[in-house]
Amino acid sequence: YNALDNVRFLPPQPPKHVKSMMQAGDIHLITMKEAASGLLLPSKFYSSCAVGRPVIFIGPQTCDLHDHITKHQCGASIRNNDAKALIQAILTYRNDGQKWHDHCFNISTIINDTPHKNLKQWDDLIASIT
Repeated sequence: YNALDNVRFLPPQPPKHVKSMMQAGDIHLITMKEAASGLLLPSKFYSSCAVGRPVIFIGPQTCDLHDHITKHQCGASIRNNDAKALIQAILTYRNDGQKWHDHCFNISTIINDTPHKNLKQWDDLIASIT
């Protein structure tokens, strides 16, 4: 795909490989169309919390996911079609290891946050299939 040698597209994997595959990524990418704002919280966010990886969210700034990322300082929230901001977010994580580590820690603590009991259930599920 576009001569990207650091991106892999894999077919569906058996459940026993899910956690290690999720941990293999340095950053998790989550996308959402503007029309979905207020309707859902992508399950990919739960997976990122469960394995402690920061997220780059591309989507509406008027949704719960943007609010979680901002409140917990666990990633970058970028408006749709803002390629420059996406590039900058990736480069920031690449060049600032401390920020990456801080965001890994911050996102992993969301699981234990009382209002996010569904995240704890997701974490338990991910842990059970390893």
